Amino acid sequence: MDAIFLYSNAPGSGRIVHKVDYIRRRLESFFKHVQIAKANSLDELDELVALACSKFDVLVFAGGDGTFHRVVNAIAKEEKRPVIGYISSGTLNDFGKNFGISRNVNKCLNIIKKGKIQKFDIGIINDKTYFAFVSAIGTFSEISYATKRKRIRAFGKMAYYMNAVRDAVVPQSFTVKVHLGDNIKEHKVPFLMVLNSKYVGGFPVNLRNSLDDGKFDVYLTKPGLFNGLLNYLLLKRRNAYYRVDEVTIDPNYASPWCVDGEEGPKGKITIKLLKKHLKIYTNK
Repeated sequence: MDAIFLYSNAPGSGRIVHKVDYIRRRLESFFKHVQIAKANSLDELDELVALACSKFDVLVFAGGDGTFHRVVNAIAKEEKRPVIGYISSGTLNDFGKNFGISRNVNKCLNIIKKGKIQKFDIGIINDKTYFAFVSAIGTFSEISYATKRKRIRAFGKMAYYMNAVRDAVVPQSFTVKVHLGDNIKEHKVPFLMVLNSKYVGGFPVNLRNSLDDGKFDVYLTKPGLFNGLLNYLLLKRRNAYYRVDEVTIDPNYASPWCVDGEEGPKGKITIKLLKKHLKIYTNK
């Protein structure tokens, strides 16, 4: 099999730069041909991923959840989609943990060497933007893309949690309409999530979640203490819970959706599931 290893200057990739030679040697020990490429911009990253789809069997890349989101969007639209080898170097590593992928470079490479591959579902929003593990809106949803990189470098996960505390003490809720086929359900919530993951924000939120069952979990959280966070994480009381493969959600909320930790579209969206659309080396 032929493989390409991509790395960039994106947040979460700094410590990888000094390990590129080691990563190359390890990959060359279990792939027939290995090419190394550095992306100096997001546009160049997209171009290199498109190249990987046309010429390589395996795409190995390093980065955080934001880089993973970018790569998924570049791969998902292609007809030929290589197996993903993920070297997680982000702060939270929400998506990687679903597949037993840690932030240790050597352990990530051992997973790729082992060769166990899993297909997984992804979503597409408004037939345009793909996502791998979560789309969310409401309280707390802006934290991942609004938290300043300087603060993340200084405080790590605590940078996110400090912003979460700030959001938790300001009461907030909004109305949302959930279109389930011909049925429309209306709820008042502090936040909601369309989830294809066991982890969000560094927390285990649904360890029974399956990433290849053809369904999303839609969580609409009951208002309460700390803007419903206590209800969700500890008491497990929610306004509603749906399992869907397609859903339209119309929130009365001004801020953008959070899509895999990145800033997404605003307002009403339609989400469709693409079952087992991508493949990844897994430790599960």
